[in-house]
Amino acid sequence: MIKESNVNKKGAPPGLLVLCILTILGSVFIVVRSIVTYSLWDLENKDVQHLITVLFCIKWTSCVGSSVAAILMMQLKDSGYKLYLFSSILYAFGILVLVALVVFIPVIGLFGIFQLLFLIPTIAFIVFYSMNRKYLVN
Repeated sequence: MIKESNVNKKGAPPGLLVLCILTILGSVFIVVRSIVTYSLWDLENKDVQHLITVLFCIKWTSCVGSSVAAILMMQLKDSGYKLYLFSSILYAFGILVLVALVVFIPVIGLFGIFQLLFLIPTIAFIVFYSMNRKYLVN
């Protein structure tokens, strides 16, 4: 009888698996936090409101992309890494545009500056995923 623990299952290494799970959880957190934040804002200027809506849609899209990328990387697919990089760049773009709006829209205020803090995990995860890329195949 073969014990299941002795069978060499080809799966994601534990470090990569933890990164993927944290990516999915982080993406869900960002979407929920963004929805709550968006619903609390009361912007009178419709042009600004449309721009903020577009930026939040960019963030939500990047979160969905990151989650799909994490699932692909759990399956050891290199396309997941490339999708994660694209989604991270998209997410960073949305945050940087939002921070740039702080200069023009006083309503956003410190919220825009605090958004820069969310780039730290994004950059860290890009580094960690790059270190684990050796496990991914085409």
